[in-house]
Amino acid sequence: MQVVETENIIPIADFKTHASQYLRQLAARPVPIVITQNGRAAAVVLSPHEYDATKRRLRLLEDLAASTADIAEHRVLTTSELRQDLDRSRNSRGR
Repeated sequence: MQVVETENIIPIADFKTHASQYLRQLAARPVPIVITQNGRAAAVVLSPHEYDATKRRLRLLEDLAASTADIAEHRVLTTSELRQDLDRSRNSRGR
């Protein structure tokens, strides 16, 4: 888990005034910037690379959770069962 540094918590007015500076900062050092409004976190700005990496990690975690649920509910196939299913599928398309 990444800890947000206090230097990366900025009020929205400051972000509006210095947006290009903060975007350059993200490009050089991809640490999220937390933007506050009325003293509370309102948004988080990430570099495109960090956003994509976060989305990939989330997809992986979702896939792992689904796989774990499948195993717990015995919704799995042995290798030979999978091969038989694939052979049946191929044969039915070949007709």
